[in-house]
Parts: sequence; C-alpha cells; structure tokens
Amino acid sequence: MDQSMIHLEHEVPVKTVVEIFGEHISLEKMAEELNTIPYEIICLLSSRVTRRYIWHNQIQDEENSRLEKEYSCEREKLKR
Repeated sequence: MDQSMIHLEHEVPVKTVVEIFGEHISLEKMAEELNTIPYEIICLLSSRVTRRYIWHNQIQDEENSRLEKEYSCEREKLKR
C-alpha cells in the first residue's frame, strides 16, 4: 500500500489539492534538502501515482497505469 505522511502547518479540508513539488516547491530544492538528486525522488514515486505533464501552465498529457489497466479490462468486457 502506498502511503505518505506530510506535516502541514495548519488544518486543510479533506480532498484539498496540495502541491508536494511543482510550481511553488522545486524538485531541486527538495533533493538538496534530502541530500540526493531530483531523479531519485521521481523514481521513488509509485507508478500508481497520476502523472501530469505540464508545459507553460497547460496540461499536455496525463498518465495513471492503475487506471489504464482498469479501463483496458472494462474495454475487454465490452468487446465480449
């Protein structure tokens, strides 16, 4: 099971979107604080985490291997 614990300075409502790293928190800064390189942090993320590829504040693509597997199973059922 994937789990993460993140210390927040204040309480936030359930289902609030949060940024772990991105526009406001650089991956490079996080890597520096963890005494590693950015690539290692990315490699630690499970393939079940949705990836959004953003260029100039526009989502270019989105991937989630877990959802893709579920959709492909549903498509196979529909073909039968």
